[in-house]
Formats: sequence, structure tokens, C-alpha cells
Amino acid sequence: MLLNVACIARWQTLVSIHIQLRKANPCACLAFASGSQGTIIEEEVAMSWDVLLMKFGQPYESVAEIPDDATPLPLGSHSEIRSSVSRFFPGTDWSNEAWGIFNSSIDSIEFNLGEDVPATSMMLHVRASNEIVPPIVAMCQERNWSALDCSDGELLNHSDNPAAGLEAWREYLGRVLEQELPESEE
Repeated sequence: MLLNVACIARWQTLVSIHIQLRKANPCACLAFASGSQGTIIEEEVAMSWDVLLMKFGQPYESVAEIPDDATPLPLGSHSEIRSSVSRFFPGTDWSNEAWGIFNSSIDSIEFNLGEDVPATSMMLHVRASNEIVPPIVAMCQERNWSALDCSDGELLNHSDNPAAGLEAWREYLGRVLEQELPESEE
């Protein structure tokens, strides 16, 4: 399918660039991976675990089942999407109607709805514990959305361990943050 191939190709490109940056400067790779919308955690820019939400005419158990000519359906109106997100993630800030931000004491998700009307996808930028995964899956099940883990290509809705990608992201982030960061010159 075109969107999945594009997501995977984009991810492969980002990983390649990320590896090059990591070799040159661990701080640069954190800033690069987070993009301009990065969340500040303990004064460091944190990269995210990304999940792509889409809706199809039928449920699929895996990405391999999605036909190449499948076309995503609208997720709903922007208002309906924001309402669903806010029901599962109360307190989400939608002051930018295309970019919702959910923050709790331990979890953070940025909901990138985009400007397209109707919206046929939404990207979630997650920085959280495993406790955040069940509400993501429940929201997707309620709305008949598919949740593609961009780190491993699995559909969260049908995964034996939907938090596996998040766990791998946290492990990777921990390794990056453990590296000795360059001291700033005063």
C-alpha cells in the first residue's frame, strides 16, 4: 500500500540520517529526531515513538494484508476526531486545531491531525509509559481505525504486544541519553 510504503521509506531515511548524526554528535540526533514540535523533558529534546492512525473499509490483522490499491477512508471530521481523542485523553490541548497536545505527570502525546479535510490519517508522537497504549488501542477499536507502529510496521490493534515498539523506543532513548553528552563551553 502506498501510504505504508511511504511511511516505511520515510522512517528508513530518518534512521539513516539519525545514525549519521549520532556518530557525529549525540545531541544533534536528539534534536533532529524530535523535529520542531519536540517536547522538552528535563531540558533535553526527546524524540518520540510514532504511531500512524488510518481507517480502511475493512479490518486488517497485519500490514501485509492491506492491498496495494487500498485507499484510506476519512477518520471523521476534525471535530469528531478531536472529540474522540479528548474523550480518551482528557485535557488534550487543541488550541491549535490541527495539533493536539496531551500531557500528564508521566505521559505525553502530540496528535498531528494535519490540515487536510477530510483527514485520512493522524500521526501520534508518543513519549510515555506502557500505560498509554491501551487507551490508544481502545480509541482505535471504537472508531474502527488502524494504528500502525512506525517503528516495527505492526498494527497495534492486532499485536500480541502492542507496547513492544514503545518499549524498544524507550530502551533506545535510554541508550542515547546514557552516552556522555558534550560539555557546554562557558
